[in-house]
Amino acid sequence: MAEIIIFIFSGVFIGIAAGLFGLGGGLMIVPVVTYCLVYFSNTPFDQAIIIGVSTSLASMVITGAMAAYAHSKNNNVDHAIIKRFIPGLIIGSLTIGFFIKSVPLIGYSPAPSRQSLHKRIESINPPVHLAIPQSAILNWHCCQQPPHSWN
Repeated sequence: MAEIIIFIFSGVFIGIAAGLFGLGGGLMIVPVVTYCLVYFSNTPFDQAIIIGVSTSLASMVITGAMAAYAHSKNNNVDHAIIKRFIPGLIIGSLTIGFFIKSVPLIGYSPAPSRQSLHKRIESINPPVHLAIPQSAILNWHCCQQPPHSWN
């Protein structure tokens, strides 16, 4: 029940922020969905972040489609220019689709280690760095429940 309330209030807040400032997907939807999946559903972090990013991308596709429809309906789109882009879009999409698996992921790590997470926190400016308790960061593992002090 709590996660439904979180999703409703965060959806209203994200909708207002998206309408007023253009903020949304990566900045707000991904963290909310990821946190709720890890905290409430005990979903592993590496799966929760993929679901969060996918949810954000799905909302962007729907928003983009509605914006394109509205602009087309208001005759704000020059369809002759779009027709010139279509061959390049198809060729580029197919090329990336066939060759993306051959790109090596050098240095890719799906879950950060304790040391790398600590180094990232240390690199943040001092006022933000001092606001986060070090014990909460060093004792928290990505795929486990948050510390009890966060409840």
